[in-house]
Amino acid sequence: MKFIIRDDDISYHFQPEQLSKWYEGIIDICPISICIPPFIKGNFFEGIYRLDHHIKRGREVWLADESYRIGDNKELVSYLKNLIKGGKVSIGLHGIRHRNEEEISKTPMKGNYITGAEFYTQEDYTDKLHEAKSYLEQVFETDINYFTPPQNLISPKGLEAIINNNLSLCTDLVFTRNLSELIHFYGLWNTMLMAYNKRVKRHRYPFVVKKKVKFIDHTRLQPGKSIEQIKQEFEFVRKKNGIFVLSTHCYGFDYKMEHYDMTMKEALMDILHYTQQYDDVEYTTLYELFK
Repeated sequence: MKFIIRDDDISYHFQPEQLSKWYEGIIDICPISICIPPFIKGNFFEGIYRLDHHIKRGREVWLADESYRIGDNKELVSYLKNLIKGGKVSIGLHGIRHRNEEEISKTPMKGNYITGAEFYTQEDYTDKLHEAKSYLEQVFETDINYFTPPQNLISPKGLEAIINNNLSLCTDLVFTRNLSELIHFYGLWNTMLMAYNKRVKRHRYPFVVKKKVKFIDHTRLQPGKSIEQIKQEFEFVRKKNGIFVLSTHCYGFDYKMEHYDMTMKEALMDILHYTQQYDDVEYTTLYELFK
């Protein structure tokens, strides 16, 4: 089976010292598939801090109009390029600006980090996504072949832009109850397979779904998650010789888990050590999966 770690939101405001601390020990076991919004809007860490601490003006900070290009953080780029060369990380797209500037009411998740669901859209982002992809490839001197939508939300119009740019997707596979939309996204046979897996087996579909582009599902690691449940998901995938993607956010690695006396990074290390008992686990990246 294949085991992949997906880390979202790495952008201009991150520093090498932070990533080095958060990734220490992890990248010695498993490379990390980093998902980047290349032109993020607003001060990421100030916005997160204010939202987490319910500070007034958190919304205004998050919705600031200033854009930050990741390539302007030279130290971060140099650090990540060295990790890419060493096979420790791969780079993919996590939206463009991580900002949906359409009406908040159009997104199906209330709040969603204040209009973060950029690709739940009625607009055609084909050209903007092409620009973002070309920019990241130039900055990091590497090919980009995968995309993760902010908030794991995507509309048929958003999917069209991704297909037009020949990008594979790691996201929640079932993100609409509309049967015709599901068939449009995945095809009839794939929809039937995923529905059976979810309703009968009660697990995520553990293989790549292929239509016009490739899709893979993921399991979240967040402070409120059950470590035992994540391990059960892993066991299901391992017995199927499938693909297990664990998605997370490294900026939360110092957060305490809600139901365990450990941080989120310690929980991730616990999961990784659990997987190491098996010889059939291949630690890889989304880039290698979608090649």
